[in-house]
Amino acid sequence: MSKRWRFADTVRRNPWGALVVGVIVVMAAVAVAKTLPSGDGRSRRGQAGSFAAASQLIRAIDTLPILEQEEASRSYLNARVTWPVVVEEILRSEGERRGSVFYELQGKDPQNDKIAIIAIGFGNTDVPVLKRIRRRQSTRITGRIQELDRTTVVLTDAQFVSKAP
Repeated sequence: MSKRWRFADTVRRNPWGALVVGVIVVMAAVAVAKTLPSGDGRSRRGQAGSFAAASQLIRAIDTLPILEQEEASRSYLNARVTWPVVVEEILRSEGERRGSVFYELQGKDPQNDKIAIIAIGFGNTDVPVLKRIRRRQSTRITGRIQELDRTTVVLTDAQFVSKAP
């Protein structure tokens, strides 16, 4: 019959070795914990909302070393943001399902007109608001970042923050 290994037997034979193994395990756990999301379950992706406008997020990414910018941009994908936008165009398109309609708002960041914001997926409750919007009108929208580069931000699941733009 083979003898099974037990940690308690190892501690009795070599207490200093067990202490060293324990310290190594704790250090490894701390290192892994630093790579995981914060305690509230949100990683860096949840922090995009802290930027008041798309231009501020893009400017923050531009301050990073060039080789780190792509990874930083990817870390903000799927982050929910609420930003101001100056409306340029609203397009209507048919969805995959018969009778479903999608709207796409094309606009500019009010702080930097070289940054385009494309918002897709306005729901039925937003249609009355969409019908009242004019070109060059400022409004606030919320959505999830789908794409992000130096000149364009694409938001999905878009909604108006206030129903009276």
